[in-house]
Amino acid sequence: MRLLLTIAGLFVFLYCKSARENVNLGINPEQGKQKILLGDFRQKTNVHSMNLGKLAKDIAVIELMKEGYHVEIFETSFDPILVKREEPKSTLKNMILKAAGEQNERIITTEMFDSHFISELGKEKSFDYFIQGKLHIYKEEFKQNAPTEIIAYITLSNSEGKLIAAISSKAKTSAELNSEDISEVILNGIKKIPQVINK
Repeated sequence: MRLLLTIAGLFVFLYCKSARENVNLGINPEQGKQKILLGDFRQKTNVHSMNLGKLAKDIAVIELMKEGYHVEIFETSFDPILVKREEPKSTLKNMILKAAGEQNERIITTEMFDSHFISELGKEKSFDYFIQGKLHIYKEEFKQNAPTEIIAYITLSNSEGKLIAAISSKAKTSAELNSEDISEVILNGIKKIPQVINK
């Protein structure tokens, strides 16, 4: 009987320990080290998948908070996985704005925002750094049991649009692509951010 109770207790302990390890918590400090505006992780892939760019962004938010940064999320009305091409810049609205001497409307694409976009954003929003990224997920289509390659490319710019650093993180998985693969690549990249900022 004592042996059964010991085994049961050990099972409960291991189960609870495992459950706790699957929870990741980040608290957004009111007065963090610096304020980070987090943009999208644009996704480019030939693998049928969910919006892993959104998952990558969610993971990045938590990790940045854990590092002590105050994080604000920069939202767009576009789904990064669905936007295929840049909207034409010579739209009627842009022509009218240009004639009136006003700034052209912003163009949202699958590409990352350039320095001009970020510098203009810095005039409207208060932040120290702007982080955005790309998530490349590739698998050889005609090779049986080919591994899936995941590459995260992350850029760090200041509020004036100056590129401060670029970080890449890569992994290969032979199994079915899952959230833990994305988490590993993103965490490895985001953990380099404090080294760059504090340099």
